[in-house]
Amino acid sequence: MSNTKPLSQNAIGRELGLSSANMTKLRKQGCPMDSVESVRAWRLERQNVAQRKPEPRRSKGTKDSHVAHAEACMQAAVAILESGASLDAFFPTLRAALASVPANARSRVHLDFDVMKVLLAPVLALVPPRESNPVNDDGTPAYVEQMSDDDAQAVGAFWYEVAAGEWDFSTALAGKSVGSCWALNLHESSHE
Repeated sequence: MSNTKPLSQNAIGRELGLSSANMTKLRKQGCPMDSVESVRAWRLERQNVAQRKPEPRRSKGTKDSHVAHAEACMQAAVAILESGASLDAFFPTLRAALASVPANARSRVHLDFDVMKVLLAPVLALVPPRESNPVNDDGTPAYVEQMSDDDAQAVGAFWYEVAAGEWDFSTALAGKSVGSCWALNLHESSHE
């Protein structure tokens, strides 16, 4: 049997980034006040997906807060997709969150494959399908069968930068194709 005292309504509110007045309002609406998790679950169950905002996250450092923010935005994008709504209006927010993560912390961001496919769709549409057996300017196959871990890391970093809006494909999107054989290799390996 534990002698730990349950968290107060205000302590739960502080953990969730909610004011005392908000917590009182939630309690009057029937929200259980026995734990942070029960309040969080009660709120999520009653919120419209489009109105959900990520909870503020407390972190020990800037890197962690940027990673947490990017992941929260990614989860919001997942919720938007699951609701059947378009991500177009949310793209600037998601891209800014991804771009704010320092390069050496980006591998810690959990990316959703379906969200990334939608986010990268305009650029991926420029990449010829594997079935067409595209070749590079020097005649070598554009797609590689295997790549080293270092190459895979470089590929992942490239597609992250594309998702974050750090590459300008406006010329290619205006009708020209992506000319880099490296970009073609990146397309295939981003799914592995």
